[in-house]
Amino acid sequence: GTCTGADQAVRVALPDPRVVGAVLVDGYAYQTLPHVLRYYSARLTRPHSLWNVISLQHPAFHPAAPTRRGAENGSPDDAADAGPLPAPRPGIYVRPPRAEAESRLRTLADRGCRLCVVYTPTTRLSSAAQFGEMFPSLRGHPAIQVSYLRGSNHVFTLLASQQVLMRTVESWLADSFLAAVHR
Repeated sequence: GTCTGADQAVRVALPDPRVVGAVLVDGYAYQTLPHVLRYYSARLTRPHSLWNVISLQHPAFHPAAPTRRGAENGSPDDAADAGPLPAPRPGIYVRPPRAEAESRLRTLADRGCRLCVVYTPTTRLSSAAQFGEMFPSLRGHPAIQVSYLRGSNHVFTLLASQQVLMRTVESWLADSFLAAVHR
């Protein structure tokens, strides 16, 4: 599953022990302090971004202002980490709290479901190490492979990005399942 589809893949896999593996592309992602430092230090090297910070025009200085089309009360990130979630409206995805996402992934991994977790650069994710920052109890779990495809975008527009994704998934499949068949 990709993006919200990754969440749906997890939800389908949880109650069904027949599911032995899942590929989660740009799934659960939460900002961490190291990510914020990496993300904004890179942006501050851009003259336009630097000017926005110096002139206090950067969106970070206006947290109550809508940051995306359709946002009514601040960033969707704020709502996802601020406690009880409102009932979702049809067609609107509400990311689960970080602890709930970690619990879901841990349940799958601990029962032996192999997970191929793939991320692309987004405003919430900036390195493969961030998976362990977001979900400390899953850092280094043997059932989870995390990949960060630095040169790709969220929808894998470029053919080269599509090929890298396919090689990543094929390698994971071979390592996770074919090796066990040949033993």
